[in-house]
Amino acid sequence: MPATGDRVPSVYLEGHKVVNLDPSDPLYVSYEQKIGSRPTGYENPDLLRQGADSQHDKTIINGISRIGWMQGGKSAEWIDEEFHTVTSNKAKQFINQNQKIRSFCFFVS
Repeated sequence: MPATGDRVPSVYLEGHKVVNLDPSDPLYVSYEQKIGSRPTGYENPDLLRQGADSQHDKTIINGISRIGWMQGGKSAEWIDEEFHTVTSNKAKQFINQNQKIRSFCFFVS
């Protein structure tokens, strides 16, 4: 993850690259000023699934406004309802891969 779940960019990273990023729609982020034309929570509260405070009212991703502004990267956005499953599966995958390596090293030593 490049940031916390309440900030942009709301995308996954793998190997220092944004997962599912379309090269023709590059991703830009700013925490200082609005960039791009994506709707924001302060301009479009009717697009929100839940209310937001003044810190979390910038770019809207999946009906939730975030901290910061994001331009591009539409194909790479995560889906909030799948976040826990994706991160848990990645953690399990990491543990399983490293458990095999440790077991191998243990027996070889």
